[in-house]
Amino acid sequence: MPLNIGSRLDPVTEATTSIGQIYLYRWGVSDLNAFKNLSRETPDDRIRTILQHVSSLNSCGLSRKPLKDEEFNLFTDADLENLANKYVACNPVLALKSHQINHNSLKLTRDENESAMAFLNRNIDVVIHLNNQDGLRTMAKLANLSTEIRLESFRTYTEELELKFHQDKEALVAKQYSLLSGRLTTEERERVESDLSDDYYTIDELYIDQYRKSTLVSIYSFLEHSMNNLCNLCQKFYALPLGVKDLNGSGIERARAYLKMVIKINFEVFNAEWSELKDMNKIRNCIVHSDGFSKKLDKNIVNRTQGLSIKNHQLLIDRIYIDSSISTVECFLKKLYSETPLACKTILQEFTTKVK
Repeated sequence: MPLNIGSRLDPVTEATTSIGQIYLYRWGVSDLNAFKNLSRETPDDRIRTILQHVSSLNSCGLSRKPLKDEEFNLFTDADLENLANKYVACNPVLALKSHQINHNSLKLTRDENESAMAFLNRNIDVVIHLNNQDGLRTMAKLANLSTEIRLESFRTYTEELELKFHQDKEALVAKQYSLLSGRLTTEERERVESDLSDDYYTIDELYIDQYRKSTLVSIYSFLEHSMNNLCNLCQKFYALPLGVKDLNGSGIERARAYLKMVIKINFEVFNAEWSELKDMNKIRNCIVHSDGFSKKLDKNIVNRTQGLSIKNHQLLIDRIYIDSSISTVECFLKKLYSETPLACKTILQEFTTKVK
């Protein structure tokens, strides 16, 4: 079926006013961003601005020009109500989003004594809200893509460093074998063995330990940043007065509280991942605040978690736990970005109820 561009340019309705015949045009999607700031104005001022924008003396869309201020100011209150009444009758506002929502469930009903201008104002509130929802859905998809890329970089980083340390240790073993194969005195042998043992210990006990712990802290920091960023996006797109920093607490627990209470995300679907993330939080705190001193960590976490152990009161992390942590964060954030648009439907339904 060919696209009928002309029908999109034609006026959607017309009205007879005290200054002549006025043609009303569709409220385009491109106008949404321009009209978001109008929410700060009074409803009457906002509707007057919008009506002026969609009204024209021209019946041809190609030569359409919005009314000038001096023309629009000639309208009487009855003219404005007539224009608004004509406009809501053809419903060009909610029609913008009818392909993306359950139109019947969100269709506003005009109250018996409600003016056309007030009803049009409520329609526009819903459309702006829907546009915000679409924007948040898009940002959630982009954030999910960014998460996949970032966590994949953690995997690559881990693989390359683990390989490098393994090769360095193998090189020391080969060097020791080569040196000790020659003719050396007992004293020389002891010196070679001592030096190479020190080098091997430095790599195996110090460098690897430091890298794994710092990597875990970085992964956790990425998780915390991602959750806080999602909270901020939700607040921005819905112009919510309450932000995540307004809540008590900190870190992922505070972000969870905001997303659960304010954004209405159902965290029951994250039970398995969330339990692991809370353990990761305690391990991260042990590293950051106690330099890995195990007496500051619940031993049950170590006992039930593969890849964690304790030696000389120090927490040790195996590579398997790093890999597992990356996968847990990835799975959790993917679910979270998927659940956010679903929660937005609840917010939208509540918003629609409020504006009735």
